[in-house]
Amino acid sequence: MKFLIKSLFLLAFFGSALSGLAQIPDSLIDKKTKHVIKKVAKRMDHYSALKSSITIVANRTDGTVDTSNLDVFIKANKYKMIWHRKGIIDEYYDDGVTNAYYSSKRNEVELDSSNNLISDDSTFSPVTFFKICKKGFRYTFAGQDTSNGKVVERIDLTPLLNRSKKYALVSFYIDKKSNCISKICVHFISGYQVTYFIDSFWPNEEIPDDTFLFNQSQHPGVKTGC
Repeated sequence: MKFLIKSLFLLAFFGSALSGLAQIPDSLIDKKTKHVIKKVAKRMDHYSALKSSITIVANRTDGTVDTSNLDVFIKANKYKMIWHRKGIIDEYYDDGVTNAYYSSKRNEVELDSSNNLISDDSTFSPVTFFKICKKGFRYTFAGQDTSNGKVVERIDLTPLLNRSKKYALVSFYIDKKSNCISKICVHFISGYQVTYFIDSFWPNEEIPDDTFLFNQSQHPGVKTGC
């Protein structure tokens, strides 16, 4: 469970991370990839906040496939994610100070002001992830393809030797016309694969600050976990 929560937390930073990596060392990126990333960065720089709806398809090593949906809200350093899976709703909040994870199955919330909900594996902290993206991967332009009638450009992030114990490959698919990320595929060394389809994307939405705070009054009888 915590691994999946941390994966969702990581996803919230993918777009911002990619847009912020225009200064990747030249030795780790080819010119075409850098050009594509700069176009994404230019677009993302105009966003003060965003909302997105995402479909997640997880291909497990035993051949089973799980599909779920994720709603993401981002504003400055604040995040909120609502994960819909098999009739269960999980919510993750981060207002820049306090983290909260709510499970509808248990009607329980975990509150933490020290980021411990995700920090037991430092790979999933945003600061560490940015450092890994800047130094831990080689960026390669993998060509163009067509997805849902749109031309997309693919960028592959391949971990450098001994830099990653989890990832085998991370692929970004970027709409060539809009310069928006349309899909992200994460391949793990274990054979596990997760694909995030960006179904909708609303930039510069008016998002109240209390969106990023867990509201106990909206969850009658909620228990507080540790």
